[in-house]
Amino acid sequence: MVGVDIDHCVNPETKEVEPWAEEVMQQLATYTEVSPSGTGLRLFGFGTLPGRDFNNSTQGIEMYNTAGNRYLTMTGVCLQGFEDIKNIDTEDLAKVYKQYRTGNDDSSISDSQSSTNGVIPEPIEPPAGWL
Repeated sequence: MVGVDIDHCVNPETKEVEPWAEEVMQQLATYTEVSPSGTGLRLFGFGTLPGRDFNNSTQGIEMYNTAGNRYLTMTGVCLQGFEDIKNIDTEDLAKVYKQYRTGNDDSSISDSQSSTNGVIPEPIEPPAGWL
C-alpha cells in the first residue's frame, strides 16, 4: 500500500485543486480524499514506491510505503470518481515519485479516471453517525 499526502493544494472556499495536484490525482487514479485540514489531499493505493519514503516540504508532497514507520490519518471524505483503492500502475507511480522526490529534500524519513476539471467534486457523505 502506498500513501500520498499533498499539502496546501486545495482552496477551501472554491474547492479548486492546484493543477500539479490534479495531475498527480489523474496519474495515480486511485482513492483520493480531502485531508483533515480541508486544504490538502490524501491518496491511497496498492503498489510499492521505487525507493525510500520521502517528504518534499518545498513542494508539499509526501509519499510512503506501508513498510515504513509512518502513517497518514484518514477522513473518509473521498472524492467522487476516486472512491476505490486501486492498483497503481507501476510506471505511473515511478513517474510521480521521480518528479517529486528530489535529491535535496528532507527525504530521509524511513528505510522502509475521472476528471475533476481542477475543482474537487462534492465529497461523498459518510454514513450517518460515522463522524
